[in-house]
Amino acid sequence: MNFDGFMDRDKISNNDYRLIEVIADRAVESSRQYDVDINRRELIGEILAVHINICSLRLNEFLEADDFNFIHDIGGIRKYLVVNRKEGTIEFSNHFWPRFADEGR
Repeated sequence: MNFDGFMDRDKISNNDYRLIEVIADRAVESSRQYDVDINRRELIGEILAVHINICSLRLNEFLEADDFNFIHDIGGIRKYLVVNRKEGTIEFSNHFWPRFADEGR
């Protein structure tokens, strides 16, 4: 998925970016045990798009989550993230909301 126009890299700290990379690494590694191939670069883009445009994620908690809750958010982000270029919107479908969304934002 291409997120050009939805990614203002200045809206995220270097620390948050690094955490997102580590979250993606964990997702890629854990997906192998289920014979699922996740593209690390695409996943980083998806998580960034969510964190910047939809809801801040509690990245430390996300990274340290048990497998069940971690997979819930990774799978949901991958499955329900919808980018509408024509309307210039990015959102989740089917009422998905990440468990590690920061409700303060």
